[in-house]
Amino acid sequence: MDEKTRMLTKKKRLPLWPLFALLAAMFSTPGAALADIGIDGNRTISSGTVTLNRYAEVTAIVGNTISVADITTLDDTVDDHYTNDTLSPGDLILIYQAQGADFLDSGDAATYGEFDYVGAGQYEFALVTGVTGNDITVEGASSPPYVCVGITNTYDTVFGSVQVVRVPQYGNLTIQNPAIVTATPWDGVTGGIVALHVQHNLVNNGTIDVSGRGFRGGAPYLINNLGGWLVSYYRGFDPSWAGEKGESILGNQDVYNTNNGRYGRGAPANGGGGGNAHNSGGGGGANGHNGGTWNEGHGFVDSNDVYAGAWDLDDNANDAGVVPSYFQNGAGGGRGGYTFSDAYQDPFLVLPGSILWRDVFGEYRRQAGGLGGRSLDNNPNVRLFFGGGGGGGDGNNGAPSGGGDGGGLVILVADHLLGTGSIVADGEDAADTAPIHDDGAGGGGGGGAIVIKSAVLSNGTLTLSARGGNGGNQPQVTGYPQEAMGPGGGGGGGYIAVASGGGNLAAAAVDGGANGVTGSDAMTTFPPNGATQGYPGGTSLSFSNANSIVFPGCQAPTAITLQGMAATAIHNNLVVVGLFLTALTLTLFALVRRSRPGRLDHH
Repeated sequence: MDEKTRMLTKKKRLPLWPLFALLAAMFSTPGAALADIGIDGNRTISSGTVTLNRYAEVTAIVGNTISVADITTLDDTVDDHYTNDTLSPGDLILIYQAQGADFLDSGDAATYGEFDYVGAGQYEFALVTGVTGNDITVEGASSPPYVCVGITNTYDTVFGSVQVVRVPQYGNLTIQNPAIVTATPWDGVTGGIVALHVQHNLVNNGTIDVSGRGFRGGAPYLINNLGGWLVSYYRGFDPSWAGEKGESILGNQDVYNTNNGRYGRGAPANGGGGGNAHNSGGGGGANGHNGGTWNEGHGFVDSNDVYAGAWDLDDNANDAGVVPSYFQNGAGGGRGGYTFSDAYQDPFLVLPGSILWRDVFGEYRRQAGGLGGRSLDNNPNVRLFFGGGGGGGDGNNGAPSGGGDGGGLVILVADHLLGTGSIVADGEDAADTAPIHDDGAGGGGGGGAIVIKSAVLSNGTLTLSARGGNGGNQPQVTGYPQEAMGPGGGGGGGYIAVASGGGNLAAAAVDGGANGVTGSDAMTTFPPNGATQGYPGGTSLSFSNANSIVFPGCQAPTAITLQGMAATAIHNNLVVVGLFLTALTLTLFALVRRSRPGRLDHH
């Protein structure tokens, strides 16, 4: 074949590179293969109360290997919530450290409980690559669509109460009314968390509820004894002299013992302080931060409160009915009510602490209630917290009430989050004193935390709530109607963060809890008797940018481009169509070029 013929033949061949480019583009489109996302299939929960997550205590983390106390606690051999009965490669987990903050002040002063966060509240997602015995190995290298660099945080597995939470990966999840999805209660080691990943539609017409699943309230002291009188301390060892403090990011009550502080009115971080003897109320726990400043845990009283004249005497002054300034512009939980009184006096005229409040058995109605817990700086890109436990009321007649438990934690990731149901992480209300009501009441639990990331959120139909719990009441004492003890302080509100590409909410409530009241005949004009409300918590709501939340850790399931997921799919399809048209145009151009005679390459 001569050179001229060879060149003409070459020109008439159909070039295949545009077609190859098209095929490559079609099969390399991001999201075409999403590993085990959606592995647990579609699920509908129609009734009952269901726990979908599984929890295991972490004993050590070395490199990208997590050792747990008992791997079988992550199994799903009964309820069939997961495709894999046992934890397996491709499964998703959450690592969470609930506690481990450090005391900066453990002295006998109102500043007791100041803290450094250290690792408290840290968390991250991780992708399981292997399980051997009680050891879980997680992805440590980036392998699209997973973007992993191993475990990113440093966790305190000795003092931090670190757990692994197994997270279901559903294709679609529907929660029908009246079904409830919940978590196992926090027990000091594990629980308290609902974490769900849904590839397509999470339709919640029921309830996702972790109320009272967070840090535990101070326990009531149910023994009859003489108890302490005129006690005014912020931390101490003796349960007959003060109520127990609520649990917090600083640890549980056993940890407080190492800092001389299991009992007494001082507030440990976001936990409420216990009421002092004789029979004052416990302080409320706390969580979300509203921008105010914690002011020695006094809690909230509106400057126009109907009882302003009585509140005016709280600072041993008389300013013509002016509520003391330390009750406004603050943050955290409410304060417990005054100590025991048994005299008929006017609370608008006789100062707290006056001997006139003692008739036969009473103390002096002193301001010695448990202080409200401190608010915390939640940030879904870094750390999140349980609501603090309320402090217990002081008791010597076997009838005080303990503090309410704080709210737990909800983390939801879904392409579409729809429905008319509710997502709730409220603090628990403290119980009223019982059975003879002759002791102090506990403070309410702090609100928990709710975090949502969704491309599409239903427009104004879902209700979110992370309210503080109410303080306990002290009903009238049978046979002694004039006796008054301290009601409990209200819990501080929690934290709600939403990042979506559109839509809105019916409500996102982070209100503080109400204070309790006394039923004493001597306090009919001032039933709070010194107990105060909790402050509201905090919110971070974005309805135009789903990627304003970037979860820490492995970004496999959590870095799906949620914002405008539907738009992204359309975009990808248009890209493929565009590539096809481009390839077709180039092919036709080449054919036309070859069909024109008399055009030879010249060399």
